[in-house]
Amino acid sequence: MSKVPAPNYTQCPNVIFDYWLPILGFAELKIFMVIIRKTFGWHKIKDRISLSQLQKLTGISGKHHILKAIQDLEERKLIKKEIEGIFGEENTYYSLIINEEPVTLSNPPPVTQSNPPPVTLSDSQKKGSLKKNNNVVGNGGNIPLPLEQQFTKSDLYFSCSKLKKDWSPEEMESAYEKYSISNQIISDPLKYIEGIINKTRINSQNNNKKDKICTTTDLPQKKKPLSQIRAPEWAQMKTTEFMEKPKNFLIYCGNPGIGKTFLCSCLIDWAITNFRSFRYWNESELLKKVRSSIEDFKGDYLETLKYLIDDDLIFLDDIGSTGLNEWRKEIIFDAVDERYCSMKPTIITTNFSMKELEKNFPERVSSRLLAKENTIIEILDGTDLRRN
Repeated sequence: MSKVPAPNYTQCPNVIFDYWLPILGFAELKIFMVIIRKTFGWHKIKDRISLSQLQKLTGISGKHHILKAIQDLEERKLIKKEIEGIFGEENTYYSLIINEEPVTLSNPPPVTQSNPPPVTLSDSQKKGSLKKNNNVVGNGGNIPLPLEQQFTKSDLYFSCSKLKKDWSPEEMESAYEKYSISNQIISDPLKYIEGIINKTRINSQNNNKKDKICTTTDLPQKKKPLSQIRAPEWAQMKTTEFMEKPKNFLIYCGNPGIGKTFLCSCLIDWAITNFRSFRYWNESELLKKVRSSIEDFKGDYLETLKYLIDDDLIFLDDIGSTGLNEWRKEIIFDAVDERYCSMKPTIITTNFSMKELEKNFPERVSSRLLAKENTIIEILDGTDLRRN
């Protein structure tokens, strides 16, 4: 489009130009304008906008840049993000947080993340140019809550990542629960939570517990001796080679019942001895955890996913077992990509053969799983040990 055509109007609050334009970052401003266009521009209170739509409409290719911009806009109390739909079929809706009280901009207050000025409605908007429905958020956009109510789990995860803390998800969940039920007036929630975590660690050391973060409680079978690995001799040799030099992926492909989860059980003692932290995930449980984070943390799942799989060693059992819609494929890609790029050892089991992995997953997933540096064990003619 070489020339600007005669205008078709999208109503845009003046405060965005008079106040927010020099304050918002490049990505924030682009995302904000898209949401205004998709809501005010179409006389809607809120609109469903996917991540791919935001990438296309803003020209920002990096998902993490978009998610960070959305989070910043939420923290500034300029937009509201809502996740609707059943597990695996979620839709994301965005709306502007409106405050119908007028704003004086002649001497605006200093900009802080927790107390920006509100977006206002123009006179025409107040007269009803927007379609009213039950989804309208009432007055109060950008009105800050008391400090102790503002600090959410999302804030905790974000702060932990930004400050590069070595807190595990379990430590943060437990500390946040204690913080949320505290009757004290807490001026610095992050420092308060850090104190809880440090005190818990000291108590753990005093009780002569191992200074390890080993999560094995979700393992569907009790740990087994390594000598009980149920696999052909050549497969056991490959497994031993991986154990001697653990790096990249150990992928165990094969029919149901050949002992893939049993293999994970046999490697628990090895994991306890050789890694400071490790974690076992069944695919369905990991997806549920991510889904829960979307509901609790307003959709910023990438940071949560990173913490869930950021241990020295990860067991990822039964990938592909829950079905493969687009949402699940995206989560699996993000998990696989995170582990692949970090080069941390990861043990993956699946009922798919290598050909089925290529067929059922996008190339960006299968190419990482089947990379030449990985150790791949494929057993297609094994008997179902559960029946024998």
